[in-house]
Amino acid sequence: MNGAFYGCCRVSRIYIDTVSAVDVIYEHCFLQLPQDVIDKVKPPLHPVAGFAGETTWPLGRVSIDETLGDDHRSRTVLLTFMVVRSQSKYNVILGRIALQELGAIPSTIHGMLKFPTTTSVATLILDHAPICAKVSQPIF
Repeated sequence: MNGAFYGCCRVSRIYIDTVSAVDVIYEHCFLQLPQDVIDKVKPPLHPVAGFAGETTWPLGRVSIDETLGDDHRSRTVLLTFMVVRSQSKYNVILGRIALQELGAIPSTIHGMLKFPTTTSVATLILDHAPICAKVSQPIF
């Protein structure tokens, strides 16, 4: 997904995971948020399982106002994220809890996320990077 606002910061590289039972913000992104948000971290309540099935304890949990959408159609919800130290090309994982709070419907086939706002329905479109392939020798 292209981006969202967390507190007053724009965050990109957000992964929508309809299977995840928790919402995750990775430490490298979390540490770039304002100090007043960082100061709100509370101890974790339970470990989380990663994509490969490994179990790890988060660094903490933090509740952040998240705004998705643009100036005309947006929605703000308070979400609790697990702060995780791990390598990832993503900054945030939005799981089932975030999708439920937003009333969002994701479509992986269409690369879209739709959710209701106070005025209408907002549609966020996945920002695809171009895929390049080079062949060093012709294949016949």
